[in-house]
Amino acid sequence: MKKSIFIAAALAAFSFASCKKDYTCVCKDDQGYEWATYTVHTTREKAKDDCNGYDETWANYDAVCTIE
Repeated sequence: MKKSIFIAAALAAFSFASCKKDYTCVCKDDQGYEWATYTVHTTREKAKDDCNGYDETWANYDAVCTIE
């Protein structure tokens, strides 16, 4: 009986936990210069997609953004 109550309480606590966290997106050019940093509060997969959306090309430089 105690075991089933413990399991039910654990499942209830787990259901209230969020998968969203703060992820830092760092954008660097091909010379290694860090030109932007963004913090997003979302799931890891969504953070990766958002971060990849920040990639840019200007002049002779390519900026690549990654989650760190």
